[in-house]
Amino acid sequence: MTDERLEEIGELLQLLGKETRHGPLPRQTENKLLQAAFEMFEEVKPPAGVEGLKPCPFCGGEAEFERKGTGRQSCIVRCTDCGASHESGDTWDSGSSWNQRA
Repeated sequence: MTDERLEEIGELLQLLGKETRHGPLPRQTENKLLQAAFEMFEEVKPPAGVEGLKPCPFCGGEAEFERKGTGRQSCIVRCTDCGASHESGDTWDSGSSWNQRA
């Protein structure tokens, strides 16, 4: 959902400054587009207090999200160096269970 939502935000922002067959978009319409994009962005932002991914507990390599968790799919974090991975029920971009591994 996050990637799709970000694409929608990008499409909205591309409309700004575009000409219509009647000329430029009215300022009020541009303001509404900006407000809609801002509200959509707030929906996909991770919650406050979410920390970044810690290095791999096995090799110290950099970790990245292979798949970001949602209410319908699990989160997968993978080490870019050794390939170690961890699948969890984490949502958003938290990766909190990856960060808690010993």
